[in-house]
Amino acid sequence: MRRAAGFCLAALAGVGCAGFELGQLPPEPVAFIYRTGEEGRQRAELIDPEARPQKRADASIMRVGDARDYVFGATPQSELMRTVGRLALLDPRTLEVTPLGVARAGSSPLEWSSDHRKLRYLAIEQGRYRVNEYDVESGTLALLAGARYSEPAASVAHDGRVAFARLTGKGREAKSRIFVRPAGGQPRPVTPGPSDSRPVWSPDGARLLFITLDPGGALALGSADPAGEAPPRLIARGRDPVFTPDGKWVIYSSRVKGEWRLHRMLPNGGGKKMLRGSVLGGPDELQPAVSPDGVYVAYVARRLGREKLRIRRFDGSGDRPLLEGGDGSSPVW
Repeated sequence: MRRAAGFCLAALAGVGCAGFELGQLPPEPVAFIYRTGEEGRQRAELIDPEARPQKRADASIMRVGDARDYVFGATPQSELMRTVGRLALLDPRTLEVTPLGVARAGSSPLEWSSDHRKLRYLAIEQGRYRVNEYDVESGTLALLAGARYSEPAASVAHDGRVAFARLTGKGREAKSRIFVRPAGGQPRPVTPGPSDSRPVWSPDGARLLFITLDPGGALALGSADPAGEAPPRLIARGRDPVFTPDGKWVIYSSRVKGEWRLHRMLPNGGGKKMLRGSVLGGPDELQPAVSPDGVYVAYVARRLGREKLRIRRFDGSGDRPLLEGGDGSSPVW
């Protein structure tokens, strides 16, 4: 196990620092991708040319030709696999990091079950994207999506319906659509594609959000009818949507003057507003994860390719790091 120190740095970013003790945080673990400091540095140099030392030759800088490296983290053939990190659990009260040996390198957490017993995560196995479900208490592992097709994301509703993304075709013919599989039933598509992924159920199972591209090619959030009876619609520009536990708000990341900042909105797309505590000029704010009690928002602060886990209250106060001495991404709580 690794212990990481944490302290309040909000004042340095111009944010009011009310502070909070780690013991105030909910006890449920945060699943995330953990990288050592050296892995984080190497990955930053591969992704962001501005992060590399000037002495490094241009020919050695990786040009990521596959968009899936950005959406899903890495492909089996990608140079990024050398620094892909490992799936781990972070105790928010003690800041102890426990790697999950059951998950292959390149695995990425997607969501917890409502009882926080089962962790759903994306894995690359036999050249395909598959979604596994790991029971933390029993140690058992089950395949949730990806038995026949490459399926890079999934989310499970409270009634057992599974929403998942399915990749079909190659090259310019590649398409990703969202499917819904009722408990015991057959899956059916609820979005037309071609660039739909990362489905997320609302807590009550009435809404299904996903990441897509708008007509201009920018990342956007879509809302799909789980029954497939109405066409999906765009509700916001942005990425990384997550519902608050009560279902009243969606937290996501959207660009403001070229910078990614955390926002909140109503599930129907109304009431958009930058989340309190977000400040222009700081690191990009990505991949929010709301605590089980709805009081805190963990997120990834990215600057020059380095990714640091941070946390603040939903009201914007007390922003502080959750991990020191290493990099972290894709938190789910």
